[in-house]
Amino acid sequence: MISADSSTDKMTPDDANPTDGIDSLTNPETFTELDGVQISDEVQVVSEAEFERRDTWDGVAVIGVTDENGDLLLAKFADGHGWMLPNGPVEPGDDYVAAATHWAEVMTGVSVTVDDIDRIRRRHYQTEDGRETIGHHVIFQGSPVEGTAVAENPGLPQQDIETVGWFAHPPADADWDHENFGKDVRRFLGEAEE
Repeated sequence: MISADSSTDKMTPDDANPTDGIDSLTNPETFTELDGVQISDEVQVVSEAEFERRDTWDGVAVIGVTDENGDLLLAKFADGHGWMLPNGPVEPGDDYVAAATHWAEVMTGVSVTVDDIDRIRRRHYQTEDGRETIGHHVIFQGSPVEGTAVAENPGLPQQDIETVGWFAHPPADADWDHENFGKDVRRFLGEAEE
């Protein structure tokens, strides 16, 4: 189980942001549009195998990490998913903030601080026979902890991460069709329409 360490996983306060002071998030449903966090609902028809996998997770923590130059940290998967923001599954009861920092470091070698919640996507995974499970993709904004560099051998062995890098613009060989990762990358780099 991933848990938050309040000394390292606190969000940076931002006077204009209604999520000030959040250092833990275990239930994305606690946020509404009134809180200033954009929440969207998306439906995706999936295979039985994918449904079973998604049904065991609470959701996915995704983090867009930008450095002082505005460059975005991305990991490139060799399995055809291409360049992605650091992300990983969140088990029921786990903390999304802690998961975001954990997966960023595992995937890239870079220690990060979660600064804010960017948006929440409520994903309705459905099978052809009508079964449905709901998962949340919580997309955070983050920054690197000073002095940490990308890993020479990033990721876990089963992740098959080819390389990691910082980008000022979306990479030309990115897979923009995989879920919303392309939209997220372009938005964090200031190149996307909302």
